Amino acid sequence: MTGTRFRTHALAAGPALALLVAFATPARANVLGSVQTVKSGVGGVTGITDAYGAAVSPDGKHVYIAGSTDNAVVTFGRNPASGALTWLGMQKNGVNGVDGLDGPHEVLLSPDGRHVYVASDGALAVFARDTATGQLTYVQHQKQGVGGIQGLGVPLGLAISPDGASLYAVGRDSFSVTVFARDASSGALALVEEKFQGLGGVDGMQRPQRIAISPDGAHVYVAGAQSNAVAVFSRNPATGNLAFVEKQQDGVNGVAGLSSVIAAAVSGDGKHVYACGFGGAVVVFARNAATGALTFVESEHEGVAGVTGIVFCSSLVVSPDDQHVYAMGSIDDALAVFDRDPATGALAFVEADVRKPDLYAVNTVAQSPDGVNLYAIAGDAVTVFRLTAAPATTTSTSTTTSTSATSTVAPSTTTTTSPSGSTSTTSPSSGTTTTTLPGCGPSPQAACKQARASRLRLHAGKTGATNRLAWFWSRGSETTLADFGDPRTDTDYRLCVYDHAATTPTLVLDAAVPAAGTSNGKPCWRSHRGGFRFKRKDLAGEGISQIDLEPGREGRAAIALQGHGATLPFPTLPLTRPVKVQLRASNGSCWEASAKVVGKGASR
Repeated sequence: MTGTRFRTHALAAGPALALLVAFATPARANVLGSVQTVKSGVGGVTGITDAYGAAVSPDGKHVYIAGSTDNAVVTFGRNPASGALTWLGMQKNGVNGVDGLDGPHEVLLSPDGRHVYVASDGALAVFARDTATGQLTYVQHQKQGVGGIQGLGVPLGLAISPDGASLYAVGRDSFSVTVFARDASSGALALVEEKFQGLGGVDGMQRPQRIAISPDGAHVYVAGAQSNAVAVFSRNPATGNLAFVEKQQDGVNGVAGLSSVIAAAVSGDGKHVYACGFGGAVVVFARNAATGALTFVESEHEGVAGVTGIVFCSSLVVSPDDQHVYAMGSIDDALAVFDRDPATGALAFVEADVRKPDLYAVNTVAQSPDGVNLYAIAGDAVTVFRLTAAPATTTSTSTTTSTSATSTVAPSTTTTTSPSGSTSTTSPSSGTTTTTLPGCGPSPQAACKQARASRLRLHAGKTGATNRLAWFWSRGSETTLADFGDPRTDTDYRLCVYDHAATTPTLVLDAAVPAAGTSNGKPCWRSHRGGFRFKRKDLAGEGISQIDLEPGREGRAAIALQGHGATLPFPTLPLTRPVKVQLRASNGSCWEASAKVVGKGASR
């Protein structure tokens, strides 16, 4: 990639962050083409219901995927020519002595390909891999609270050192990184140490999500969602022990785009670190190879200079040839492609597969060792992509534009009247459930649990079918599992949004989410990661498609909510800040925040 590239960064003192830059890139052919979609229950495939996490073996022969609802890790054979998958078998929790697969959500292979590691709710399972057949044999598990381990509180991210000697697991609920030594022969793990937020000077690791390690094995990078930061550690190559170096935090020293950061990755040349999160940006840092310290380079933001497909970015990878960065947007149902400048690390947006049904609420992207195939994990499906265009040299010219944070979102051509009745009727694909729920009413409910961080995203599409909503409530007041009631059986929910709520509140959105119910023959509500998850693919009812309810101590509870489609009671834009968002439960519990609002009008 050649040409001059530069960015302007503006931090607003108010509730919004403005970062705009315009630059031109030449038209080019699509980089990725779709090869195949594999779905649970189709063609003999089982075990990938509510799939989370995937990894490709170093030899490229097999792909391993975690099925969260099925409590399983599934083995697929991979066609080396096309990348297409063939189901081979699975290991399931509680079967044949297997343990540690309760709600699995992350998969990792050792560099030698001999072992597979699967993170689940409070545990880490170890399997030996037959490199010829791909089949797995259970070895052991490490569990929270056993053997002195205190840092496996929902380990969402795993990383292994290039020499295969050390394995690292981040504990989302324990605000920690746990270090294990790995036996190269058996694959078994032994506890070395644990690093916790706030202890020994460690910072930037509140609610950590993902972890990455540099190709030289010298440094480790942790994405801390509630810290809005990337924490940097140096690694002792002999023992695997970590020493805190620094944190890079959103809004500090010019850093922009790390709001609710979820994922991190290091380029193969070790020169740059990339991060993304719920804020809808991919952030670029230059890496000091000696110290591991990072220097902010730039941010690529959703809606700026044509960038799209990275809202609620949940996963990203750098291609093995260092030519591309791929980012998954779970709100956009998208896989976004960026060209990478190998000298500066800067990115140029290329394309995005957006609003793909099989990418609905996509959560993970894994790639083959040769970089030819990408595997996107979403719901009960795995979509296989293949590189169809060779990396292109991109010449870009840039012009800077400036903007200031405002208190409104862009005007919309969509006009929808919010429901004001008290009865909600849903028609699931199998059976009909009618639930009487109280409406939101003209005024916000009092005495709701508060959050330290919140964001409401509204996207007005060209038609009602393409309207989208996302609300993220984090670092919230103490919330127990009992506070959520039991939406699997009898606790109904309702989303209420009030415009200009600080003075005269006006109800602009009222959407009901009934208890129980089914969608495409599966329960809408289920237990998930210590809390509850709601998923509705058929979008019957009032357009709410997914809710994650996570209990936690003070400052640790979280809620994430998504909705879209013509049945979503989408508000008329623009809205006037402050906007108050409440999620109410029929047991009387309530969660609210005066949310930062970002959004787009009908024109793109």
